[in-house]
Amino acid sequence: MTEAIAEPIVETPMIQGEPKAKPFFTKENAKMYAAQAAIARKQAIADRQARLDAAKAFTELAPSEVYRQTRLAHVRSQLAKVDTELDELLDDPSADQSRLKAILEASKVLSEQERKLSNRPDPGSHRPSPAKRTKEQPTSYEPVD
Repeated sequence: MTEAIAEPIVETPMIQGEPKAKPFFTKENAKMYAAQAAIARKQAIADRQARLDAAKAFTELAPSEVYRQTRLAHVRSQLAKVDTELDELLDDPSADQSRLKAILEASKVLSEQERKLSNRPDPGSHRPSPAKRTKEQPTSYEPVD
């Protein structure tokens, strides 16, 4: 069995005239760091409270609304996965056409679910009303030259 031979630690004496290292904390920068830390703590508390309020608002929803939002999030994540797989299939020239057709059908079904869950109308079923015209009052009654 071989033992590792440790080299002796040689301490070098401090050379006279060599400047000492400046301390990292001084009175001035300690005050500055304390102020920054206080601001960061207040910001963290405010962020935590905002997240808590958002969570309370979510839990105060009706059970059907909670289901709709969670289902919508799930459908959107599945739709993202389908889109990446579709991109990969379209980039591959030797892609299986039946697989491509299945992915396109899944994309169609998921898109329809996403549209209904996000409360968007069917295409062509909603016609926006035309903007109402307002009569402009003339600014002056002087003849135009």
